[in-house]
Amino acid sequence: MATLIPSLGSCKPRMTSGERRLAERLEQQLDEDYLLWYDVPIGPKQTHRTSSSCTRGVAC
Repeated sequence: MATLIPSLGSCKPRMTSGERRLAERLEQQLDEDYLLWYDVPIGPKQTHRTSSSCTRGVAC
């Protein structure tokens, strides 16, 4: 089972139904060495990407 960062429980209130469904499926179907990042602030302006990313075995 993949690891969602931050945890799915803390993300659910901010997610759309489609994002929630995708996160649940990815978390269940991917191996445990996958990390799923959601709503991570990026750069000096702390902007947020519109999509999640998956990493296998390494952090980005």
